[in-house]
Amino acid sequence: MNGTLNQAKAAVSAAQANIKNIKFQISNAKITSPINGVVTNRNINPGELAAPTAPLFTIADVSTLKLKGTISQRYLPYIKINQTIDVVVDIYPNKVYKGVITSIGPMAIGTGMYFPIEISIKNIDNLKPGLSAYGRIKITSKDAVVIPASAVVKNDGKSYVYVIENNTAKKRYVETGLLNDKEVEIIEGLNENEKVAISNVNNLFDNAVVNVK
Repeated sequence: MNGTLNQAKAAVSAAQANIKNIKFQISNAKITSPINGVVTNRNINPGELAAPTAPLFTIADVSTLKLKGTISQRYLPYIKINQTIDVVVDIYPNKVYKGVITSIGPMAIGTGMYFPIEISIKNIDNLKPGLSAYGRIKITSKDAVVIPASAVVKNDGKSYVYVIENNTAKKRYVETGLLNDKEVEIIEGLNENEKVAISNVNNLFDNAVVNVK
């Protein structure tokens, strides 16, 4: 009698252990992401067996996006970590997003005198990762010669303008500084009271006769 009872208890324990193992396997069948985000890559389909340590999905947290680019060494004194900067996404040119500088590379890329920079932007409009964008740095320059950007010609890595003297265009090389969409700072090569050509500059040449209005 006792032997039969012990056998029954052993069978119940084995069955309970089997049930526990099955429940554990079922719980492993439910995949939960540790972060909120979107699936950017799926390496398995329904019905397939998952291989140990093999990644099944790639999840991207797109609540914050990163703008990665480079910045010229001439602008490094004007930026710092945690500085707020305006960001414009190319497909939404009329909207400005607020970003924060999170990283400035300690070394220039190659010999181009450009440093890597990263800017974080809160993704309030559900922007898609991979969109092209650019940042705007607001800088005030004092006591500088500033001319329209259309007056500067760039060729072979050099910049020059045409200074108007006695109705003649004189080609002169200059060193440019800060610039925006409309104006550019001239660091060297141009005096404050000199006149420069601002239209059709690509068609001018040294000592060309021009009509000054």
